[in-house]
Amino acid sequence: MQHKRTIKLIFFAFTLASYSYPLLSEPNQTSDIEVLQNTKNPEQIIDEQDLLNAAIYSNRGSVGISQKQWNTALKDLNRAIELDPNFARAYMNRGLLYSILKRWDDALKNFNRAIELYPKFFPTYIYRGYIYGFKQEFESAIRDLNQAVSLNEQNATAYYVRATVYGKQEQWDHALHDINQAIEIDPDSAANYIFRGN
Repeated sequence: MQHKRTIKLIFFAFTLASYSYPLLSEPNQTSDIEVLQNTKNPEQIIDEQDLLNAAIYSNRGSVGISQKQWNTALKDLNRAIELDPNFARAYMNRGLLYSILKRWDDALKNFNRAIELYPKFFPTYIYRGYIYGFKQEFESAIRDLNQAVSLNEQNATAYYVRATVYGKQEQWDHALHDINQAIEIDPDSAANYIFRGN
C-alpha cells in the first residue's frame, strides 16, 4: 500500500510541477506534495486522478485569488475539497479567500481544518493568527504566530504579523524585536521598514 501511495505521489509531483503557483513567495515553502504526504488520513485518497485534479483546482483557485476573481476561485477551491476532503492546502486557500471577503468565521473554520489535517504547515498559522489579531483575540493570535515561527524561523511574514499584533497591544519592545527580525530575514521589504518607522 505504501509503495502504491509513493507511486501516486511521484506521478502527482511531476504533473503538478507544471501547474504550481506558490501562494507565498517565501524560501523553503512547503510544496503540495509535502502537504499531501503529511496529511492525516492519506488512505482516504482513492484515485490518483482525483488527487491530481484536486491540486489543479486548488492551484487554479490560488490564481483566481491573485487575480481577484473571487467567485471563480471559490468554485475551484470548493471543487478541490470535494475531490479530496483531506487536502490541507485547499482549505488554507479557501480560508484565505474567505478572509479577503471578510467572512471571518468561514475563514477560521477553513484554517482550523487545514491545521487539523496538516499541523506542520506554517502559512496556515500565519493566516489564522492574522485573523485572530484582527478580531483582537491577541492571545490566540500570538499562540498561532509563535507556532508559525517555531515551524519556520526564516519566515519574515510570521515575524511581521506577530509584530503588528504586539503593536496593537502596545507591546513595543516585542514588536520592535519581531520587526527587526523580519528585516534581518527580508531586508528588501519596504513594509517592514514602514512598520518600524511608525
